[in-house]
Amino acid sequence: MRSMMSGWKSLAIGSAAMAVFSVGLCIAADDTTPKMTVKEVMEKAHKAPQGSPPNSRDFLAAKVADGKATKEEVTTLLGYYKAMAADEMPQGAPRGTPEDWKKRTGALVTAVETIDKGDKTAGQAALKTAMDCRGCHMAYRKPPARRGA
Repeated sequence: MRSMMSGWKSLAIGSAAMAVFSVGLCIAADDTTPKMTVKEVMEKAHKAPQGSPPNSRDFLAAKVADGKATKEEVTTLLGYYKAMAADEMPQGAPRGTPEDWKKRTGALVTAVETIDKGDKTAGQAALKTAMDCRGCHMAYRKPPARRGA
């Protein structure tokens, strides 16, 4: 009788542990951040539509930074930046560090969250500073080939 009780206790404890583990997996899987590559985020958030004049600021991130975006556009950009920040670092990046990547993407997310919460002036200033295209490309992209080399 005693060994049978021990068996039931083990089964109950094992079942409870399995339930807790399953709930944890469900919570972890319920991440609402879209899964996107850095290239996809750049094309959707930082690239002007085809046919726009050169140096046009007619792209999502610029609209948000300039205060011309709708609430939905701000939310969309925040989702894009969170997706980019969710990666440790771009896969195959020839340069850069994970720490710097977290700092740069974190600054983008924080700036857009500030705008989303209603502090547009501070958020727009922070976003304009964080949108350092050249700095990020210099840190993470392969250097361009030299002419004549």
